Amino acid sequence: MTGTVPDGMREAITEHGTPAYLYDLAELRRRVRVLRTRFPGRIGLYYSLKANPAVDVCAVLASEGIGAEVSSAGEWAAARAAGFRDEAILATGPYHEPAVLDAARESEFPLSCDSPGELRRAADATRSAPLLARLRPTFSSSAVVCTDETSRFGMDLQELTHTIENDPELASRIQGFHVFAGSQVCDTDEVLRQLRESFTLCAQATEHIGITPAVLDLGGGFGVPYGPEDPQLDLDAIADELATLAERAAPTRIVIELGRYIVAPIGWYAVTVVGHQHRAGRTALIVDGGVHHRADICGVDLARRGPSPHVVENGTDNTPGLPTAGPVDILGCLCLPEDVLAENVRLSGTARGTVVAFPQAGAYGLSAAPQRFLSHAPPVQTALEHGNHSLLRSQPDVPISPRQSSTLHAPLTSS
Repeated sequence: MTGTVPDGMREAITEHGTPAYLYDLAELRRRVRVLRTRFPGRIGLYYSLKANPAVDVCAVLASEGIGAEVSSAGEWAAARAAGFRDEAILATGPYHEPAVLDAARESEFPLSCDSPGELRRAADATRSAPLLARLRPTFSSSAVVCTDETSRFGMDLQELTHTIENDPELASRIQGFHVFAGSQVCDTDEVLRQLRESFTLCAQATEHIGITPAVLDLGGGFGVPYGPEDPQLDLDAIADELATLAERAAPTRIVIELGRYIVAPIGWYAVTVVGHQHRAGRTALIVDGGVHHRADICGVDLARRGPSPHVVENGTDNTPGLPTAGPVDILGCLCLPEDVLAENVRLSGTARGTVVAFPQAGAYGLSAAPQRFLSHAPPVQTALEHGNHSLLRSQPDVPISPRQSSTLHAPLTSS
């Protein structure tokens, strides 16, 4: 995917301009089909909308028959607009908004709860929606974004056991356990270890609580290679491990949740060179986008070790003295010192008007960035498929429950 730009990108940029996000939906279908083919059929696969909630991206995944993991009312609305069935939705996170609880009460999709208080709140707010107790990992993680034993997420076994002892009725609502040890793990052995450790922790919880769980969510966290030193994961080895765990767990169902691994490689962020300056002894290209569109929210150091951008279209400004093959820095358009998209990269063109596109930009892009900073216009978002292009649908409005609505629209009173 990172070798050449997808068909239709140049035409989409010519028609709609930059800055722009472009998503290769044909590649997305291919990636999810590879996962479904290699993974055992007994393993449930959920897509984490936090990675990219764009409705047209999600619609491809819904049509491929996988589930949706959501962490807000807005993500739930996007999942429904994309065509995910109610029974294919899983809600996670430390706090479930009233609109999510209302939806779970009506549709009875499962809710993963991070704390005793959230377990009780979810149980009270829903009739019979299944609840998963999220467990805090008791093991270390090599993940870039780590949620190990020092994490704020989840409960330890002692806390969960104490909660159940003081509220026995709550035990009947808990139908499974959830562990997530961290994301962006690129080492296959580390992925295997996290899956095994998560399974062991769930087995311990099963014994402590004395229930037969219907589902164990072992998280995911599969990494994608951003820098040249990052390895590709061995999906066959991971599939073999999941098959072993599924056999040990039967009849309990195992599910995993993947976001970045599915969508990062299908996205591109395109910008146009609008000027030049010098920085740190190198030519710097100023572009019409920036980190307000592509913030490094997950700490993978995109500016220094991310994949180099590709020249999509050469510019025509032949200003004397410009390098033709780098190395150059790429600086964004913001009044912000940290607005650096790339450092010390080599390009085949640097003239004003040159369009460059950053690969591996499909995850944690626009929805994860401070796009309102400086009030620049948002970038265009375009879907590409088999040489055709189309603008993405607008995101649905965030649903507000009647309880929230009455508070938000209450008249102001003077004291």
